[in-house]
Amino acid sequence: MTGFKSIIACSAIIFLLALTQSAWAQAGSPQDVLEALQTRMQGVQTDMLAKNANFDKAGSTVTTEQVTEGGVTYNVTIYKDQNGNILREYHGPDGKLASSRTVSSGNGPVLTITYNPDGTVAKQETFEPIGLKKYTEIINPDGTKTEITQDASLAKDNTLTTKLDANGNVISKQISTTPGLPEGCTFCTVTGQYECKKPA
Repeated sequence: MTGFKSIIACSAIIFLLALTQSAWAQAGSPQDVLEALQTRMQGVQTDMLAKNANFDKAGSTVTTEQVTEGGVTYNVTIYKDQNGNILREYHGPDGKLASSRTVSSGNGPVLTITYNPDGTVAKQETFEPIGLKKYTEIINPDGTKTEITQDASLAKDNTLTTKLDANGNVISKQISTTPGLPEGCTFCTVTGQYECKKPA
């Protein structure tokens, strides 16, 4: 009976994969698919930026912790609102806000904002943990911008990189393949990140 259930489960997975590939084929080229995803993710990011700006800190439960990333130890203030949404603010050794991460409840989108030392935004990244879709905006000091849209559920041609000039005009677009998550990674709803076991 267990073997029969496994066959049904495998068949269902194969069927869903076939549907996904079929939908991808009907939607057009990889660039068309990723451009449509980029447009949708830009809308999600706009919503998440508003959520970040209007986060109910006063009505939240507040905790603190220290986290070391890339050799730097950050003092992290964690706000959790009544709906289970989380705002994590990372302050560097100098006390300045280095980044903030807004984690939606229920495995919803995650927004990470990285700041320059002068407080301006260096990078904004919106990630959907369910579906492994990510949209990143990198703001360069000269006013140019790089937009990266990734769908890690696709094995190849899953990343669109768009470069814009200081006026917002498209300079170039490039399709590439970015490796997906390694096996054994799980999404942590507290940190808003996938955590992967180190190889033995």
